[in-house]
Amino acid sequence: MADNPFLRAALYYAGRNWPVFPIWWVKGAHCACGKADCAHPGKHPIGKLAPKGRNSATTDPKKIKEWWKQYPKANIGLPTGPESGLVVVDIDPRNGGNRQKLDDLGGFPPTPTAQTGGGGEHILLRHPGRKVKSKSELGGIQGIDQKGDGGYIVAPPSNHISGGVYAWKIKPDTPLAAIPAWLMPLLLQGEDKAQGRRQAHQGGGAGPGGEFSRYAHKALADELAKLARTPEGQRNAQLNQSAFALGQLVGAGALDRGSVEAGLSGVAAVIGLGEAETRATLKSGLDRGISEPRTLPEKPQGRGNGARKGVDPASPEKSKLAGPGEGEAPKYWLCGHCYFVDRGRLVLEKVGREGEPAIIPLANFQARIEAEGTRDDGLLKVKEYHITGSLETGRALAPARISAKEFDSLKWIGREWGAAASVAPGRSLGPHLGNAIQAHSQGFKRRTLFEHTGWRKIGGAWRYLHGGGAIGPGEPVEVDLGENLGNYRLPEPGGLEAAQASLRFLDIAPWKITAPLLACAYLAPFVDLVRVNFSIWLFGPSGSFKSTLAALALSHFGNFDVGSLPANWLSTPNSLEKLTFILKDTLCVIDDFVPPATSKEAQVQMEKAGRIIYQRGNRSARGRLSADLKARENHYPRGLIISTGEMLLPGNRQSATARYLGIELDQKKTPIPPDLLTAAQGEAHLYAGAMAAYLAGLASRLEDVQAEIKDLWKGYRIAFQNGDHARLAEILSWLAIGFELFSRFQVRMGAISEDQAYEMDKRAWKVFKALGEKHGRQIEGERPTTKFLAVLNELFLTSRIYAESKDFQGTKPPRESLLGWQGNDPARNSYLVGYADETTIYLLPNKVMGVVSEELSKQREILPLGKNEMLRALAREGLIVPTQNGENTQSVRIQGGKKRVICLPRHNLGHVEELGNETE
Repeated sequence: MADNPFLRAALYYAGRNWPVFPIWWVKGAHCACGKADCAHPGKHPIGKLAPKGRNSATTDPKKIKEWWKQYPKANIGLPTGPESGLVVVDIDPRNGGNRQKLDDLGGFPPTPTAQTGGGGEHILLRHPGRKVKSKSELGGIQGIDQKGDGGYIVAPPSNHISGGVYAWKIKPDTPLAAIPAWLMPLLLQGEDKAQGRRQAHQGGGAGPGGEFSRYAHKALADELAKLARTPEGQRNAQLNQSAFALGQLVGAGALDRGSVEAGLSGVAAVIGLGEAETRATLKSGLDRGISEPRTLPEKPQGRGNGARKGVDPASPEKSKLAGPGEGEAPKYWLCGHCYFVDRGRLVLEKVGREGEPAIIPLANFQARIEAEGTRDDGLLKVKEYHITGSLETGRALAPARISAKEFDSLKWIGREWGAAASVAPGRSLGPHLGNAIQAHSQGFKRRTLFEHTGWRKIGGAWRYLHGGGAIGPGEPVEVDLGENLGNYRLPEPGGLEAAQASLRFLDIAPWKITAPLLACAYLAPFVDLVRVNFSIWLFGPSGSFKSTLAALALSHFGNFDVGSLPANWLSTPNSLEKLTFILKDTLCVIDDFVPPATSKEAQVQMEKAGRIIYQRGNRSARGRLSADLKARENHYPRGLIISTGEMLLPGNRQSATARYLGIELDQKKTPIPPDLLTAAQGEAHLYAGAMAAYLAGLASRLEDVQAEIKDLWKGYRIAFQNGDHARLAEILSWLAIGFELFSRFQVRMGAISEDQAYEMDKRAWKVFKALGEKHGRQIEGERPTTKFLAVLNELFLTSRIYAESKDFQGTKPPRESLLGWQGNDPARNSYLVGYADETTIYLLPNKVMGVVSEELSKQREILPLGKNEMLRALAREGLIVPTQNGENTQSVRIQGGKKRVICLPRHNLGHVEELGNETE
């Protein structure tokens, strides 16, 4: 029972005062109720346990445990309405529901949100304390329903007939948000006329005009729904009519102009009216309506309402609540409460027992949200508010930028504004201050801040994001990559001069170095689109210009040199993961892989590098859990990594070596003229202009080029396949495509002819094939077992270690010269590591591992596996002989006693038995 996730979740909801009840679950492809034609599989109550359906819901832990003991797999039902204090907006994409339609109308603050089993959303909001019906097509919007009084939802972790499960997108312990001002009219739209008339005369409400706000907001909701249902061709005319009708209520003081403009412009955007057209029509219609205010219905006398027949409830005599010497204070309504600024501070207006107004100060300051920002990194969208304010003395407060998630807690006030800003005491007033700030923030701006580079589809068009904005058709966008990545900034597209400068990059070093680097630069913009899955590893001794060449290649995406590369291998794994996620569809250089001298530090460095390269090769990320044991969003690499180092990344059990292409730089073998590098650095500022021109040409045909690349890659992979590691053929295919994209761009810019491009492509193919063959040998040589046996054999042959006879102490073994002996004695200062007979070497585990690791350390290399891992790898490859029980060391009788040893067949060290005289 304790391990039942359904029971745990049900008890958690009950602990939040959300009553629950059991629902039939989905079993196989059918409802567990057993009815083959069940109309609501996995969504209707278990009648035996909950005979009254949603009305059987309870928060009693004993009853809940009893239910889920009988049906451990039961789905969880959660009533909406006053019982739970919930109103839920239900978005169903299968019926055309789209959250963007609601975000365009105003969006939602952070609030518990679940992903439904069918791929939709349940957005949970705080019940307003008045009746909210459950009904379909909220505000007339298809595929979006509202769950209020008398309704219920299916809650996580319930399962769904589609095979999916319900899961929390925003965890349920997030404070419930109040119903946004723009949404309340839509929730109340369509109520019957009698109820509408009753509400119109009940006073209070959620807008200017106090006593008539419900009447007015019902009119607003009706007009919004009417506009949403208007057929194409009549929409602008209907917008004008709705603006005029609602403008009359604004003129009468029953609605505020900001709410009307926000609601009508939001619906207009959803139905496809243009922004300029909408703005002009709204202004015309509202201005006419305000100039002809509507006569509001008289409010009948009632007990305690303080009204009398014939008095206009919206008159200044009734509504004026300004401070001494001031004019009428503008009032703002939110969720049925009235807020305004009085004497420089935010206050709440309430009605006393005798109907008289009462003003309750909420703080010693006024504040408003100037802008709502959305930080979008391509995985998460995080809301933040830009807030300004001033104290009641008139002193301005510093602008504050806070996350929407922390807004309701009000802890940000002390952090941002210090002790000068004070909040009124009282537990019940805290939520009112947040509401008051929101109500006081009429007409705030909305802005999206992108936090990554690369392609995004914005407004229906592909745009390439960089630190300075975006390349491609459309309005300007804002991009914030953080302080350390400000150099990723592209200029205006360059011309022939820029293209020729990029072309000359090929000749600053041998093609085996420059051709793959240039191919990567022009392939990088497609990394995330076509799932490119490899990295480049430049390696060689100090002084071989690795970092210089990497910086020059990176200059295609901004202003870089060896001192401004984005990262190095001393960075933490988490920072490297985030960096490679932000740098989407571009090059990401990680500089200077030089493992430390100690084996422990070297192991940490190697594991870090191996993990990043492995994640890039698999387009994956390390799975992580949040504090509540829920899966966190993963930051997988989305760019093309170029690493530099004095050595190759050692092979390991993750096969990271096969997920990159190693390119060796050595001034002794293939010298690079420094004067050519200096010349290239002098014109590197032109490379980014060439890349900008390349990207601008791609924007309008990106999807066609993407499809072409996928087809080319399949054919090229077959052409490069020659029995080497399968991933090598894939890497070489990507390089060939990247180089071909580069040569096509040069032809389009007029820098080379078609024939020259063809010859360049052929030469590049030969270079890539040679690099692949060399790296294939490197992969084999970097295998831990291969390296271990190679070093062991070298130590024996150079007489730095030796083995004795298995039978007699101090005597030489068969074929002793292969095992460290010089004549009849081992070499002086040689080290005993084992014993041997004609067929087998019996190695002492700790001694042999120690000498091999020490020798590798002298060579500035490391043994990538520990002792036990190495033994398992040797046994797995059939290089040592384990016991029948699978143990990798054996107890063997040696020189009259028992020793625990590794049994290594001599032929695995190349000790082939000598043949006798064939003529005999």
